[in-house]
Amino acid sequence: DFRASERTLALLAQVAGRAGRHDLESEVILQTRNPDHPAVRFALAHDVAGFQQHELADRRALGYPPFGRLIGAETKGPDERSTRRLAEAFSAALTRESQKVAGAMTLGPVPAFVGRVQRQWRFHTLLKAPRTVPHAILAEAVRRAVAAAPPPSGHRINVDVDPVGLY
Repeated sequence: DFRASERTLALLAQVAGRAGRHDLESEVILQTRNPDHPAVRFALAHDVAGFQQHELADRRALGYPPFGRLIGAETKGPDERSTRRLAEAFSAALTRESQKVAGAMTLGPVPAFVGRVQRQWRFHTLLKAPRTVPHAILAEAVRRAVAAAPPPSGHRINVDVDPVGLY
């Protein structure tokens, strides 16, 4: 998830902020496998502005919001095999459609981080495009992909424009 670093910094700042209340001295101990990760480094330095500059530079380089457009699609179904097939067919159709849009690309499908929720298997696909591509063009590409890979009974394709999270 391209916002994971942002959430990590916020969580670390919140935990550290809860220490030392009521004029009591305190110490925050952070255990991590990756102490050099930018979110950890900037959190330890209490440098939110520095983190924002770093994060925005990364997002610009990778074409993520706010410098690019993102549409997430979640394929859900009661059976892992049929849901995977639907996700693959939808992603292939979306790839064909995205090739008609300058600079757009399809990523996935991949199993969701939590692969099964309420007896529904989940797979994610992303459509990524430059900020200059109008939403209407991307929405039409998604509509055509869904039409090319219609979900069978009991299956769904949920589309999220500018998703807040990818999990």
